[in-house]
Amino acid sequence: MLNASKAGYIKMNKLFSTIGENGINEAAEFVGLTCNYNKPYRDFCRLVTGTISEQNKLHSKKNFQFNQEFVPAEGLSSKNYNWDKEEGYWVPEDRVLYNSYFYLADDVNTSVLDKFRLHGAEFTELLDGGVGLHCNLEEHLSQFQYVKLIDFAIAQGTSYFTFNVPNSECTNERCHHIVKQPLDVCPKCGAPMRQWTRVIGFLRPVDNFDKYRHIEAKRRYYAKEVK
Repeated sequence: MLNASKAGYIKMNKLFSTIGENGINEAAEFVGLTCNYNKPYRDFCRLVTGTISEQNKLHSKKNFQFNQEFVPAEGLSSKNYNWDKEEGYWVPEDRVLYNSYFYLADDVNTSVLDKFRLHGAEFTELLDGGVGLHCNLEEHLSQFQYVKLIDFAIAQGTSYFTFNVPNSECTNERCHHIVKQPLDVCPKCGAPMRQWTRVIGFLRPVDNFDKYRHIEAKRRYYAKEVK
């Protein structure tokens, strides 16, 4: 089925059939919960991930296994949102797609440390697949601050995370200046700058996103300090 399998690099019976999750925040809000670091929300998330994990173990066979993960859903998250809206299901009107984290990416009140708690063992230990924390920062921290934050991640059991600061790339091929700030004009040659960010998965140029991701990318909160 896959080139890597045909070439002998990956055995098909070692791969997982993944149950992908998208929009646990909106599901929690639907039942009246607040998506931040609090016990009722934690218990709800553990109920969802624990139930799926339990069923995965029950139905996995020796050569056919299931796991679960919070899928990036880069294009699918807006489709899921719009399909549900068209079918008459409740969706939050202040959004254009479903989230893929345990926190809301545009919430200015969820601190950096709370994001690590929300992606720590309390919330993720029942997941048998991945869920990535993209720690959006307005600018890079010092080496000392990064070390302290990584130590905090270890203490919380936050095993899958990355730091993400805004990136701007000059579109002039002769210049190609890169700045760790969201700029529209190159400070060296005056040419237009191309914005890059890690909205869900890989670091990608914002102008490659679909229209819903464009909207969501502009709403994301980049923390000014670690607290």
